Amino acid sequence: MISRLLGLFRKRRLEEEMSEEVRAHLEMLVEENLRKGMSAEEARTAALRSFGGVEQVKEAWREQRGLPMIETFIQDIRYGLRQLRRNPGFTAVAVLTLALGIGANTAIFSVINAVMLRMLPVESPEQLVQVGFQGKHSGDSFVGESFPYPLFKELRQYNQVFTDISAFDYWDLLDARLAGPGSTGEPVKGQMVSVNFFSLLGVKAVIGRTFAPDEDNGAGAHPVAVISYALWNRMFARDPAVLGKKLVIEATPFIIVGVAPSHFGGVNTGQTCDFWVTVSMQPQVLPGGNRLVQIDTNWLSLMARLKPGVSPETARAGLDLVYQQAQQEHDASHWSEQDRQDFFTHHIVLLPASRGANFLRKEFSRPLFLLMGMVALVLLIASSNVANLLLARASARQREIAVRLALGAGRWRLMRQLLTESLLLALAGGSVGVLFAYWGSPSLVALMASGGRRVALDVHPDLYVLGFTLLVALVTGIAFGLAPALRATRWGGSPSVGASSRNLTDSRRGRILGRALVIAQVALSVVLVVGAGLLVRTQRNLETLNPGFNRQNVLLFGLDPSKAGYKDERAAQLRQEVLERIRQVPGVRSASFSFLTPISGGGWDNYARFVEGYTPQPGEDMDVYLNAVGPRFFETLGMQVLLGRDFGPQDFSGSNPVALINQTMARRFFGDHNPIGKHFRLGEWSGKRGIEIIGVTGDAKYVNLRERVPPTAYLHIPQLPQAASPGGVTFEVSSAVPPMSLVPQVRSLLQRVDSRLTATDLKTLAEQVDQSLYQEKLVSTLSSCFGVLALVLACIGLYGVMSYAVARRTGEIGIRLALGAARRDILGMVMRETLAIVALGIAIGMPATLAATRFVRSMLYGLEATDPLTITMSALVMMTVAVLAGYLPARRAANVDPMVALRCE
Repeated sequence: MISRLLGLFRKRRLEEEMSEEVRAHLEMLVEENLRKGMSAEEARTAALRSFGGVEQVKEAWREQRGLPMIETFIQDIRYGLRQLRRNPGFTAVAVLTLALGIGANTAIFSVINAVMLRMLPVESPEQLVQVGFQGKHSGDSFVGESFPYPLFKELRQYNQVFTDISAFDYWDLLDARLAGPGSTGEPVKGQMVSVNFFSLLGVKAVIGRTFAPDEDNGAGAHPVAVISYALWNRMFARDPAVLGKKLVIEATPFIIVGVAPSHFGGVNTGQTCDFWVTVSMQPQVLPGGNRLVQIDTNWLSLMARLKPGVSPETARAGLDLVYQQAQQEHDASHWSEQDRQDFFTHHIVLLPASRGANFLRKEFSRPLFLLMGMVALVLLIASSNVANLLLARASARQREIAVRLALGAGRWRLMRQLLTESLLLALAGGSVGVLFAYWGSPSLVALMASGGRRVALDVHPDLYVLGFTLLVALVTGIAFGLAPALRATRWGGSPSVGASSRNLTDSRRGRILGRALVIAQVALSVVLVVGAGLLVRTQRNLETLNPGFNRQNVLLFGLDPSKAGYKDERAAQLRQEVLERIRQVPGVRSASFSFLTPISGGGWDNYARFVEGYTPQPGEDMDVYLNAVGPRFFETLGMQVLLGRDFGPQDFSGSNPVALINQTMARRFFGDHNPIGKHFRLGEWSGKRGIEIIGVTGDAKYVNLRERVPPTAYLHIPQLPQAASPGGVTFEVSSAVPPMSLVPQVRSLLQRVDSRLTATDLKTLAEQVDQSLYQEKLVSTLSSCFGVLALVLACIGLYGVMSYAVARRTGEIGIRLALGAARRDILGMVMRETLAIVALGIAIGMPATLAATRFVRSMLYGLEATDPLTITMSALVMMTVAVLAGYLPARRAANVDPMVALRCE
């Protein structure tokens, strides 16, 4: 076998050796015959007769020494390439059509590969699991993925089933800047991790070291940091002297002790960290008190490595035992009975973590798989188009195929040749498609990051992507090439050799197959167009939705006085001073500040322990959403106070706590009764009687635009105790001028108040609301592109079939015109045929559309999956495309010269 394989690369030399050997044998036989007394001519004739047929011997030798199947396959490839080169127009159209379909599939798969399939670049990633807990909350099953720090310490201490357990702060990425002269102040993002984070993952520092085991002892005692290779390269030009330099995080200097390897950017899929610090530094870098001692604050994600030979189920049971014991020690005396019951039914679950933390996967898995299904339909449409092209090309080559069949070629041999040409087209289309995907995949990542987040995904083609593309190309090549190959080799050799090309190709079955492919394209296009229409209308419904507040001409910026050293009363005074100065800026109509801004993606809820005049049912969900706001908040955001009053000067620190509630909360707890003057209690800081309701506001969206407005209470920031008061707030500035034009004045104002103050996250409220629709934009934008692409491909396919039909019927059309048919009759005949094909495709596509829309039902808003307007408009669009595709062939048919047509006939 090895000799045969090597022979494929030494074919010319072996042929020469074989010819020389045959010649030598013949010469020996001739010499022997000469010695027998024969003449030279008789000796040679006898030698040839004795040796046998030279060419037959050579052929037998070739079969023994070579690999005929591979050789014929190579011949098929060479012949196929010559055929494709002889028809550059056909080849270019087919390759480009396939490249669009395969490239779209490859681009989507590249993102799916980066988000869901790619392993973490760490040691033995298949052994990693993420620790979560599962139970009941508000009647719904859920999986929690964050734990308090004291519980992490306890789980790690008593763990018997894992090599180790590490912790990292998944949610709160830190902002930092470089310290020292010449610093550019470039913002960077970082993460808090436990000291065993790198050792558990098996990640070693390129230079320096990672964290030492004793660097989690004592809050704030070890200000050290490990930076990423990318940050080292970007800001330090890979200078080894980076060790010992300082990184300032929330006004705290950290010493750089090591650099992570280039392939490691963290365990959060889609997020790349620039630096890591230990969780023991949390009180210094993250506001909200000392979370290291707070047993009620869930903020750390846990990742563990299984011990060799320990199954995930055994590990879960072992860790669950430790978790249950820790729960029993938890002080839940101040909780409601329902919350207590929910908490003590929690149990540990283990989630696979070989591909990193799964937040981004949960968020984008459904949209990405939906888009993958849509591009698969696009590829089917493109394949149908190319199949029609191959049918037409086979028609042109029918005489050649008939001659080859008549000369003894087997039908399977010819089919293999035609399928080889189809595969060559598919591979060429796949190669160009990879280029399209290479250029287009970063645009998909940019759409995913349009929500204001930093999404870092490596979508460059790797072996998985290339393997996927190769598989798709091979399957596509066989799929669209099989039917034309079967059709082209169906006729026998003898009756077809002398037949005309037209007689060979105009059979009823050939016409039916071509039209069936176009009907399938139309049906698939209807599915895509309706799906795209539903998703686009969903985005439009959300964009035009009244959220209950005015999103226009409102500037937002964050300010945290604690970062500049302000605490308690001084921080409150600073906020008020900044607010008063902002109100004096020309063009500002109103200003306020709040803990949360609308549609920011974050929420704050609490259990209402008591509502005056309301008796809850056993197990009833009493959660109330909260926001802490400053004076004139409702005026600034255009929210109406429907009943009662707004916060005023009388609602100061130390006075009885008051709140405004929204209409939903008023209806929920008070029905038709007046809630003004009623009280409710949330926490110990609510006062003896509770929080007094002084007003009712209109309903406004809270976390996102899709949600039902929850029961919401608005508290007054000056009245909150220090334990509940937010450190940083967001200022809202309503203006009579373009909001972003106020940015220079805001920054200058803060510098005049205190040079240490910095405005963060500057943007408009309209921009924030718009960013919340990033998932809808991703899906609607791409589905629209795929819908348009499907229409274009269907239009091309329909145009090709009708053009071929007109060319085939040129003689008939000439006779009709010669017998007195009007040109408008010919035009109408072709257009009716075109519309009939499209109408049949729409009729077939509608049931498929109604079945497919169930996959997008959960992503719709403000309309049903069977929305009649969207379906009707999609059908009209399809018919319009049909008119455009059929008009040119119809016009060409109407302009046929009868004499020319009859002469050609």
